[in-house]
Amino acid sequence: MRTFTIHIGRNKTGTSTLQSDLSQSRDLLEQHGFTYPGKMVHHGDMVYNFLPELDAAFPEEERQIRRSRYRELAEEVQAEGNYILSSEGLQLCPPEAIKAWVGDAPTKIVVYLREQLAYLASSYQQEIKQMKTHTTFREWSAQFPIEVLDYTDFIASWVTAFGRENVIVRSYDKSHLKNADITHDFLNLIGITNAVEFTKKRRSDRNLSIGGPLLEAKRIMNRSAIDQFTLLKLTFKAMQLSSRLVKDYSSGVGIEPDYVESIRSILSKANSAIAREHIGADQLFTFKDFPDPVIYSKEEIHEAYIHLMHNISDLPTDLMHELMDTLDRETKERVSELS
Repeated sequence: MRTFTIHIGRNKTGTSTLQSDLSQSRDLLEQHGFTYPGKMVHHGDMVYNFLPELDAAFPEEERQIRRSRYRELAEEVQAEGNYILSSEGLQLCPPEAIKAWVGDAPTKIVVYLREQLAYLASSYQQEIKQMKTHTTFREWSAQFPIEVLDYTDFIASWVTAFGRENVIVRSYDKSHLKNADITHDFLNLIGITNAVEFTKKRRSDRNLSIGGPLLEAKRIMNRSAIDQFTLLKLTFKAMQLSSRLVKDYSSGVGIEPDYVESIRSILSKANSAIAREHIGADQLFTFKDFPDPVIYSKEEIHEAYIHLMHNISDLPTDLMHELMDTLDRETKERVSELS
């Protein structure tokens, strides 16, 4: 007999941490009667089987490699076993296609949901850190209409395909997670109540958030002429170190209280309905407070820049001058743009 537990990895819900823990604990899972198939950290290769238009966007050589890995995965899960699958890309797949793929095998769908504003704030911090985004939080968040932030239709689509009893919805909120940990919580769902051994190999956070003056400095640096890949390669490890060493450089995103109240009020009814239906509670999330937006001085931004530069080894002089010129130019008249 085959069974599947399929983790639909929503963005910014600890998916990478969970996948890393599971992939490094394949032997432990086998001892408990579960298989985390394949050899990769996650099962993103299978996603492209259901999204051919996305697959077509990649070079043929890369597609062939991915298809080969997918065929190996699909063959492996034909044998009897209790399989765990996890991918962020599964959130993009048609649930009915996944249902057809597993066939009659008993299947549980597990999805973690993050409070919408916390999700937006964390996503924005990652965008500034890793991309060339240079808009303010309010400008950036405007691209997400309220219907995109409402989880109702997303959950309903999986319920339609797999049945209410087979869709497990969890709140990605440390106060709701077992031992305040995503891996402990997930494993507890499948009957593994002691997950200490599964997290022993976990590395410290490999993708720390940046905030405060460092976030603002990087936002301005993103306006430079340096391409995204080069800028990320230069600054990623340095930003990690700076955010770890200076408390203010890892603080949260400042959001206006009226915007926080507005978004939470609009989504309140939908969130409460999901909580009652799937969790048996009145509230889906425990709300966190956000700091007010801050206009950082030119001196504060330049101090963050200098701290960042000290953590970069072998920085080419021309790129250093380009970044400094960008900071000087963008902070000359107005340090921070607030909507």
